[in-house]
Amino acid sequence: MTVFDPKPNPISAGLAGSAAPCDLGGCGAERVERGQPVPDALLAQAQAHPGQVRIVRRGQAMTMDLRPERLTIVVDDDGRVIAARCG
Repeated sequence: MTVFDPKPNPISAGLAGSAAPCDLGGCGAERVERGQPVPDALLAQAQAHPGQVRIVRRGQAMTMDLRPERLTIVVDDDGRVIAARCG
């Protein structure tokens, strides 16, 4: 299992795309592959550090506080990524 360094970017390794920091809030949302299951490393990160990564189902209620460093992953009923964004 890939271990993510929680600072400054929780998406520092193990996902598609370059290792360069994200320009859109610093959370690494652009590196999460849409249409694929959430990677095991991100599931572990969400459990260990819910303030940095959160995984929600489409339509699920969630807080709307602005946290540009937090990665929010939205999944469908099959657990496949449909959206990823900072905030």
